[in-house]
Amino acid sequence: MRLRTLLILSLVFGDLPAASKPVSLSLTWSNYVGGGTFVPGPTNNPYLLTDLAVSTSITLPWAFSLSLYEEAWVEVTQSDSTTGAMQAQMFDPQATLSFSGLSYAPWGLASSINGFALAPLSLSSRRMGSLGALGIGVRASWTIPVVATTFGFSSAMLGNGFSAPLADRYAQNEGRTYTSETGARLLPQSCIRRTPQEGSAYVCGTLPTVGTSSASLSISQSLFSGFVSFGASGSLLTFYTGYLGPSDRFTNANARPGVGAWHSSQGILWASLTPWSWLSLEVGTFSVQSAFTADGKWPRLPWWDFISPRNNFSTFYFSSTVTL
Repeated sequence: MRLRTLLILSLVFGDLPAASKPVSLSLTWSNYVGGGTFVPGPTNNPYLLTDLAVSTSITLPWAFSLSLYEEAWVEVTQSDSTTGAMQAQMFDPQATLSFSGLSYAPWGLASSINGFALAPLSLSSRRMGSLGALGIGVRASWTIPVVATTFGFSSAMLGNGFSAPLADRYAQNEGRTYTSETGARLLPQSCIRRTPQEGSAYVCGTLPTVGTSSASLSISQSLFSGFVSFGASGSLLTFYTGYLGPSDRFTNANARPGVGAWHSSQGILWASLTPWSWLSLEVGTFSVQSAFTADGKWPRLPWWDFISPRNNFSTFYFSSTVTL
């Protein structure tokens, strides 16, 4: 889930390829190491993966542009989100139509309105019976020319469509076993059913995310005409699941009836080097975690996890981008 959250952030908030050319192509190769690697815990396995992202941007008339994005990775280790080592995964390809006609370069103001669509080709989307996703987002930034400092804001909403019969095909399959803290072998159940006295509501398979809302703030600094840059960003996401919590005499006092939702936060610290206009090298660290502590009283620090070994969500990464 940590990496899936990162993917959503990169799709919604990630920079599009430079639009100075009528058509541009970008290839980004990244390597990640994180999870329980730094502070090992019994319930959070370390992970190491390599990732390749391909994007293209086409400049259209009237300040419009069209971009296509696809990403795939191979995880070398067996983390909490994979069933074995050297597991490859492709994600949903995305098409984005952007309008940037409201920008004003003399004041350093840039903005865009983005509509995007995701095709349900990934294994996770097919497992949940996804029919695809549509979303809309806005971005705005202000760059102070003299000091080359940029402040940015992004927000987006995403809606997913699902087909229950498609999801039920995968719900009938048994999941892989897990090892508990006591060493016991546990087999997750595909369906969590209530007793006849409790009613007929039940959940089968993975709870689908039917909607996502998100917001992000960022600040970056550029030095030596863009040769060196560094920055930080913080994001908050809310995921709305397809499960409706029942409300009757069997509902626990601590339960939340209605649409299920959970909150996630992410912080990124990064630095980049651009020796040539077509090559960019970047290193950084990010942390993706539940926005609040387990008791729901305190927000977690979004840039690094200091809570405990069992909540180690922090990752280091290195990436190189070639733009043609």
